[in-house]
Order: sequence, then C-alpha cells, then structure tokens
Amino acid sequence: MVEIKDLEPGMVVKIVDNWAPSEQWAEPYGKMDKWLGTNMTIRYVDFDCVKMEEDREEYNGDGWCWVPSMLDYVVEPIIDIHFDEADFLSMLGEG
Repeated sequence: MVEIKDLEPGMVVKIVDNWAPSEQWAEPYGKMDKWLGTNMTIRYVDFDCVKMEEDREEYNGDGWCWVPSMLDYVVEPIIDIHFDEADFLSMLGEG
C-alpha cells in the first residue's frame, strides 16, 4: 500500500493483485476487477482518492476512485531533474 500524500499526477502505480476483504465493497459488479495487477498512471490526486488515466472513460466518464489500499506500490516515480545551460554544455563537451 502507498501513502496518498506521496502520490502525484504522472506517477505509475501497480494496482493490487487481489482485493483485500475490506475493499470488496468498492465495486460489487466486478467492473474494476479488470485492472487488478496492472500498472496505471495517476491523473489526479485528492485527499482520499486517486483517479487514473487508463480508466478515464469508465464510471460515468470520470474514472474510478482508487483508494490507497488498492494501490500496491509506485512503479515509476516522477524524477525531477534540472539542468542549467552550463551543465548541458559540459555534457556535450562544450563547457
């Protein structure tokens, strides 16, 4: 499980392989089941819910609400790398 405070849009997370007994209420008709065990890209983070890019068209066109216990781990964090011009030129051998 991941902490929602650590999530940002653009991160890729793995959905749990199986619902925990406490999460089986989430969508009783099994429409979210197809996402079990898959990797999904975060498009929006709220205080208690994460929305994904891949299911955007589902659940009335807004996607499902994924709670932290449904997310296994972060697959691809966002890496924020900043280069200034001198760093860039030195990598090219011109600095």
